[in-house]
Amino acid sequence: MELEHPERFLQLASSAPLAKWNGTISELLELVIALFLTGEIRRPTGQKMNLAEVAALFGKVFGMEVRDLYGRKSKLLMRKKSELPFLEKLTFLYREEVEKISL
Repeated sequence: MELEHPERFLQLASSAPLAKWNGTISELLELVIALFLTGEIRRPTGQKMNLAEVAALFGKVFGMEVRDLYGRKSKLLMRKKSELPFLEKLTFLYREEVEKISL
């Protein structure tokens, strides 16, 4: 079973992050909220995760804790200037990469 599904046997070390997030908390939350809304991140049982669970998952990966998740979410969603600066940057970079390959 472990050879066929190694992902089921991996454990996240609680004391050591797997990666470092160099962006802001707001940028990470943009990504977390967008991924949560897609419904693509699920528990191993297949059930949809709630926003707090998705944020906690990313928190474990990057060794950070998002405090006041729902307050921060409200502030992000109420921004007037640019609603999704980080996601817009991701989209731009992705399209730029596609153009490089298409040439």
